Amino acid sequence: MKQSFLYYVMLLSALLFLTGCETEIEVIDFTIVNNTDQKLVSCSRYREPADTVLPESSLWPNGIGKEDVITQPHSKHERRFVLSWIKNAINRGECFSVYYFDVDTIISVPWEKIRAEHNVVKRVDFRTMEELYSYHNVITIP
Repeated sequence: MKQSFLYYVMLLSALLFLTGCETEIEVIDFTIVNNTDQKLVSCSRYREPADTVLPESSLWPNGIGKEDVITQPHSKHERRFVLSWIKNAINRGECFSVYYFDVDTIISVPWEKIRAEHNVVKRVDFRTMEELYSYHNVITIP
């Protein structure tokens, strides 16, 4: 009897834990409009609001991969961001930035030069939730 009681307590605890962990991830979808003649690749990062310097190491150390979203010239695509992460960053006083780079530049120019010249097609900064919502879910490049 003692073992069966313990078994049911453990089973009930496991079920409560598993069902209690179901949390819905809050997301926000943006339409990215590329009005340039360039193929673009993007990345996002959380940073201090005054920090406009690109990371020291390449964002694509192994080159642009299949998992990277390429925005074709004069086209649109959807990009999903985890809204709760953005909110948490903003609440911590950080800025959520999205960078767009020319694919050919990433392939042919050393990262140190891209970084030194801040060779970015577009950077979008979200410092507040109001700023995020002011885009009405559309990022237009340029």
